Amino acid sequence: MTLEQFDAFTTSLECELDRRGIPTVTRGDTVTWKDRAGCVKLASLSQLGRTVVLEPVSEWPRLIGSYLQIADSAGMESEARAEISSIRTQLRPSEHLEEADPDGLVWIDALPGTILLLVVDAPDYSRTLSPAEAEALSATGVNLFTAGMLNVRSHQPERHGTTPTTMLTGDIYTSTHALWPERFLELDEDWGAITSVPNRHTVVHHAVSAESGGVLDWLIESGVKIWKNDPGPITPSLFWRQGGEVLRIVVDPQPDGAISVRVPTELGKRINR
Repeated sequence: MTLEQFDAFTTSLECELDRRGIPTVTRGDTVTWKDRAGCVKLASLSQLGRTVVLEPVSEWPRLIGSYLQIADSAGMESEARAEISSIRTQLRPSEHLEEADPDGLVWIDALPGTILLLVVDAPDYSRTLSPAEAEALSATGVNLFTAGMLNVRSHQPERHGTTPTTMLTGDIYTSTHALWPERFLELDEDWGAITSVPNRHTVVHHAVSAESGGVLDWLIESGVKIWKNDPGPITPSLFWRQGGEVLRIVVDPQPDGAISVRVPTELGKRINR
C-alpha cells in the first residue's frame, strides 16, 4: 500500500467509525469496540487493508463498512458457533488491558509485560472470545489455552534462518510462537535463548553463547524499529529464557532516539558485548 493509498484508507476508516457512532480504540493494527451486548469486538487493520487495496479506492468506504459490520455481528450469534478448532491464542502487551474491558476478555499472564489472549479465528475477521463462550466451551473439559496454542502451532510461520538465530513471520497469531524457542532451535540449557517479539507478525529466537553480544545489539535495534513502525506492536524489550526462568531485557526507546537497555546481570557477565 502506497503512502497515498494509506492516507485514503485511514480517511475512509475514520469516516466509517464516525458514522457508526460507537466509541472505539485504535492501537497499532487493531480497532476494538463494544457491541450493544457489551461484548468486546476486534478488527485487524492489516487484514482489512489487504482486502481493500485490491479494489478501486471508490469502493473502499463500502468495503470497510461491510468488514466492520461482519465483525460487529459476530456477537451472540457466534457464541453458539464458536468451536475449539476456531480458538487461537494471541500475545498482546499488558497495556491492552487498560484499553479494553478486562472483564470482557479471556486472558492469562505470559512473558513479562505481556498477556496471552483467547480469540476466535474466522475466515474474514478475528474477535475476542467472550467469558460466556469460554465458560460454555470449558464445560467440555478442554483447557482452552492449551487448545488455542495447539491450534496456533498447527500452522507453521514462515521461517528465515536456522541457527543460532531464526526469524518467524506470518499472521496475527505468529507472536504466540515467542513462547517456544526450543521448537525452532537446539538450545544449551545453561545458556538458553533470547527472544524478540516486537509485533504480532514477527518473532526472533537466538540461541545464546558467549559470542551473542553483536546479535543482542541487532535484536535491540531491529526490534525497536519494527515495534515503532509496523502494525500490531507488542514490546521493544527482549526475553532471556534460561534454566526454566524468563527474565526481561528491558529496552526503552527515548524521545531523542536513544535506546536505554537494562540487561540481566548474569547475562551481561556471560556474553561479549
